Amino acid sequence: MNRTAIIKCTDYQPDRVDRAVRESLNLLGGIERYVRPGARVLIKPNLITARRPDEAATTHPAVVKALVQIVQVAGGLVTIADSPGGPFSHKRLEEIYTASGMAQVATETGARLNYDLSTVNLPHPEGRLLKGVTVIKAVAEADVVITVPRLKTHTLTGLTGAVKVAFGAVPSPLKTEYHLRMPKVGDFSQALLDIYTLVNPCLTVMDAVVGMEGEGPSAGDPRPIGAILASADSLACDVAAAALVGFDPLAVSTTRAAVRLGLTSGQIADVELVGDPLSEVKVGSFRPASTWLATNRISEFLLGLYGRVAGPKPVMNSACNGCRTCLRNCPPQAITMVNKRPVVDYDQCIRCFCCQELCPQQAVTIHHPWLCQVILRAREAR
Repeated sequence: MNRTAIIKCTDYQPDRVDRAVRESLNLLGGIERYVRPGARVLIKPNLITARRPDEAATTHPAVVKALVQIVQVAGGLVTIADSPGGPFSHKRLEEIYTASGMAQVATETGARLNYDLSTVNLPHPEGRLLKGVTVIKAVAEADVVITVPRLKTHTLTGLTGAVKVAFGAVPSPLKTEYHLRMPKVGDFSQALLDIYTLVNPCLTVMDAVVGMEGEGPSAGDPRPIGAILASADSLACDVAAAALVGFDPLAVSTTRAAVRLGLTSGQIADVELVGDPLSEVKVGSFRPASTWLATNRISEFLLGLYGRVAGPKPVMNSACNGCRTCLRNCPPQAITMVNKRPVVDYDQCIRCFCCQELCPQQAVTIHHPWLCQVILRAREAR
């Protein structure tokens, strides 16, 4: 069940991507093992916001196109869908589909882009924190869900990958509510795990050709990795992805939450790796998000001893053009406009860093007070 394929793929040249995706799926038994003729297949990429493919914030269209065509040959009826950050509207979806290259994928393959804004409330009695989840209708109506994340760092969870990408099944306004209800990283990660187990994707194909390091998931830097990963076990895929970039899988908060529930050991030794050897693909010095360094486990405890004043906080820099995106998407409504510039009330700020994640100008930087800087230096030296 936890077999995970890793296939070298050095760039997004279409033939090379197609070969890597096909080979990874063949190592898992072939697409026919997961898709039956006539099945309604929802392909769920990471479309966090309106960014070009080369910015590495969204799943590259070449990977999505290769997967769509493979599914179509198997007889699947494909819909590409996501609920990105920010407003969940037809206009917003159109903007993101166009910028990310998904509109072109749909044109070239005949796949359907989801513009249905309807939602469905689904019970989830097995959920630890969420006993029911509201998802977009396209997810609820699919016979098969295949997630296609891009391997990136994340300010809260450490990495965003196969589990975290399922958050896009939830319509944007409710994402804000979850951040507000569960400001602690551990609780939020458990909620993400509940959403993932409800969506229950049958397959993950991860774009790790070029990932994002540093201040991910949207303000970091593209970093060549050179791989396609695939697994029927999203948790195993995340463990392999962490090992691929030199992270401790147990330092990724969603994996840690899954270990507590006995869903995975979180150990790379327990994942059946097939394809190219991990040692031949693994990259070094993959920079984590600085906010994550200062908010995981021991660091979070130490900072808590000295109050939130010692922790990292978002600061608007000179690139800000006053567009109000941060104000509209702040879960605790801690941002106001003063002289056409956003100002953060740090007493209200929950440090979810949604403002940084969704800023179209990348105008939000993270300020680290002295204690936070000491912790960062100590962790980076490890």
